[in-house]
Amino acid sequence: MDNDKTQTNGIDLNYSPILSYYCGKKVFLTGVTGFLGECFVTKLLRIGVKTVYVLIRSRKKMTPQERLDKLLQSPIFEPLRKERPDFAHHIVLIDGTLDQLELNISIADQTTLFENIEIIVHSAADVRFDVPLAEAALRNIRGTRELLKLAKRMKKLENFIHISTAFAFCMRNVIGEDFYEPPLDSDVIIRITESLASESDLDILNAVGAKIIKPWPNTYTFSKAITEDLVRKYRKYFKITIVKPSIVTATFHEPIEGWASNYSGANGVFAGIVGGVLRCLKLEENVAIDMVYGDYVINGTLAAAYEVSTNKNVNPPIYNIISSNDYITTFDAMVKEILPHRKSAVPLIALWYPAFNFCHFGISYFFYNMALHVIPAVIFDTVLSLSGKKRRILKLYRQIHSFGDVINFFICSSFKFENNNMKRVCRNMTLGDKKKFPCDFGEVNWPEYRDTYVYKGIVATLLGDRSDKQTLKQNALKMGAVHYSFLTLCVCLFSYVFYVVLKKIFPI
Repeated sequence: MDNDKTQTNGIDLNYSPILSYYCGKKVFLTGVTGFLGECFVTKLLRIGVKTVYVLIRSRKKMTPQERLDKLLQSPIFEPLRKERPDFAHHIVLIDGTLDQLELNISIADQTTLFENIEIIVHSAADVRFDVPLAEAALRNIRGTRELLKLAKRMKKLENFIHISTAFAFCMRNVIGEDFYEPPLDSDVIIRITESLASESDLDILNAVGAKIIKPWPNTYTFSKAITEDLVRKYRKYFKITIVKPSIVTATFHEPIEGWASNYSGANGVFAGIVGGVLRCLKLEENVAIDMVYGDYVINGTLAAAYEVSTNKNVNPPIYNIISSNDYITTFDAMVKEILPHRKSAVPLIALWYPAFNFCHFGISYFFYNMALHVIPAVIFDTVLSLSGKKRRILKLYRQIHSFGDVINFFICSSFKFENNNMKRVCRNMTLGDKKKFPCDFGEVNWPEYRDTYVYKGIVATLLGDRSDKQTLKQNALKMGAVHYSFLTLCVCLFSYVFYVVLKKIFPI
């Protein structure tokens, strides 16, 4: 019997062809300051990538270097700091932006990229659903074209990995892993946008944007649909991999459990519920929600790209990273699974005791919204004003309502996806690959992830409350007592008013 625990019947349990492929590679990564981007850079450096070149632009009076320095202080880099203390020396800053031709990259930096880059991971995009059409066209479509043009000149390029979205063609009955007819040719929309020189011209384009993008629900999915076709056109120059995740949520295990750095999509909804801010929303209870964990998206992307890089017959090279074909849950079920945590974990910054009401029609939403959002917000702001503090709750609810309008299409619709290509990737992975690059949603423990998502993803990371469980439980008991006392008071007041009215109508 073999005493080596890494060997079973002659099979090396740690052998990972995917790991071997990426080890020593030089990668150009866009979108590093976003959630997926920061997950990508940590994963790439943890698996032995030699150098990661990162594209960063100036923003809010911060230089690209200052933004990179701030990013590297994030808790997400702590495991990497222990495993590879010199990791920062393997990150090379490339000053540039998607908004400009040639990404505004200097000639010297372009030369560096042309001579060194072997893999491109393009995860940068303006992911706002309500971004003006002109901005979406320049940033998401033309920005990708400029990166593709630069990629043609990279002498060692093996694969261009493009991160799209599973909802790029969300109006289809079945969303497969195929290239579909785009709403417009990329060159056309770019020429139109570039030809509008004045600000008033751009305002006109944005004003008619809603008509131009129909039947797409927003400019983000519209621009992503066009961009997929744009990337397809460059297959004749180099290998491409298009990865399309559904709703991305917090990480499951790596680099740290429950890491989430933005309130996009489902994160915003569930953080609002757990934080006691979001108490009603207009949506259907039985609508399925397809959520994928951040680290599984990263691992799935790298595994899919490995298949493309080492196989000449991958056609089309599109991979839907989705979970609904393995595990189906609905908003109703998710809320019912999350709310019980209010008995043991209510964050200290919670506005109110977590509760939630589904609203099916506009009239019911109006009354619930007034009773649970607007009126309490006015009361809170009045108290803040009397205390000499700035009013902020009503403004917060205006932002929440705008957010609800923007995501309404996705939370009130069910989608059917195909993921045969991604399933094939998972089947072909070795035991070592599966250990180092877990991405099969058929093998995950959903209840375990749910707890990680609530305690570490929402409470600790998004809401910033890292209190111990005992403190969270004590706060839950306190806020629960206030909540139910308030409900009791409301019932008593209503009963008294009802009694007075009846007495007036039917005097004894």
